Amino acid sequence: MPEIESETGILLETRKLTRRFGGVAAVNNIDLCVRPSRIHAIIGPNGAGKTTLFNLITGMLQPTEGLIRFSDQDITALRPDLIARAGLARTFQSIRVFREMSVLENVLVGAHRAADVGFLRAFARIPFRRSQREREVRARALELLAFVGLGGLADRPAKSLPLAGQRRLEVARALASDPQLLLLDEPTAGMNRSEKEEIILLVRSLPPSGKAVLIVEHDMRLVMGVADVVSVINFGQKIAEGTPAEIQNNSQVIEAYLGVADD
Repeated sequence: MPEIESETGILLETRKLTRRFGGVAAVNNIDLCVRPSRIHAIIGPNGAGKTTLFNLITGMLQPTEGLIRFSDQDITALRPDLIARAGLARTFQSIRVFREMSVLENVLVGAHRAADVGFLRAFARIPFRRSQREREVRARALELLAFVGLGGLADRPAKSLPLAGQRRLEVARALASDPQLLLLDEPTAGMNRSEKEEIILLVRSLPPSGKAVLIVEHDMRLVMGVADVVSVINFGQKIAEGTPAEIQNNSQVIEAYLGVADD
């Protein structure tokens, strides 16, 4: 397969990315470019292939065809853990917090690669003398909890947080690995309007910190209020891309998606 040439200003690139399940192409020849310090939204009807695209980028699925390049590295065939180490982190549609662990421990799980201790030693609640590095990691985790609005809740069980709080915790845990690119898969699913507004503010605050964000979201008001670039996929194919204003006025997008009532 031909290599993707390095291009200045592109953090993540997919080229002709395709994933087939039997005779069905869930993702079909998608070209995508995500730039640093930008919020890039992926929208489309249910079943359009959005989560499949995320799973390909993060290594949870292998493409049938095509290439994925991140930070000047071909990651097409890498395992998910190696892709995470390269600087990608993600959240999922279904909340995946460690419910019996504390809020702080959940974030420390995301940071464990940065600590100079093994997983069991760090999280088995066995007393030990913390190294300087471990203290730094813990302090960073507490900073992230404050950043996502969970400051003061570090010792609470994760399961005690409301839905919006658990979504925030997932973002903090993903950020704990210090990714260059954060992938958010429907981060406002199941939330009420005020909770969604809180998530909008949180997502908006990420690019100034140097993080790029790739977000899949159904709530069009959220997308149009937060995204720098919007890519639209339908039946596994990218049918449009542009600024929110351009997408809102694209007749093909209106027919495929924007004409459908917001749920």
